[in-house]
Amino acid sequence: MATAVKSGRGEIDNEAESLADFVPGHDIDCAAIAGLEARLRAVQPRTPLRMPLDEGRIRQLLARIGNGDADAFTALYDETSPYLNAVLLRLLRDREQASEALQDCYIRIWRRSCTYSPERGDAAAWLIGIARYRAIDLVRGRQTHAARLETHASDLRDAAVPPR
Repeated sequence: MATAVKSGRGEIDNEAESLADFVPGHDIDCAAIAGLEARLRAVQPRTPLRMPLDEGRIRQLLARIGNGDADAFTALYDETSPYLNAVLLRLLRDREQASEALQDCYIRIWRRSCTYSPERGDAAAWLIGIARYRAIDLVRGRQTHAARLETHASDLRDAAVPPR
């Protein structure tokens, strides 16, 4: 049975108990995991963030980047990085991780710019999607790392010889 957490944005479904079902036999702080997932799903900016460039300019830069134009990449970074950094800060709530995620985002943009298709959606939404999924990957990585540390600590406690 799931519990509900009341926040300023209304009811958020806390799936802590259902998450425990997916990882039987592990001591995982399901409430913390569910809280992070709910925060990622429920992020709603207090004031709407606007991409600093118009859609046509972003598309043009992405097309040039797809052809290997480093100057276009520099221009895209200079003009959009403050915006994407703000998005990542709102999702991750940690400056160091947001900075790391931002670097990863632009590496992915450089490598995948030729896959962007205007028929499939807005260029700004494509950039934000890359940032959002990178933030989710970082949160999942934190959870996996914490679970591994707990497992190793548990193994060490089990293997320790009790004092005589």
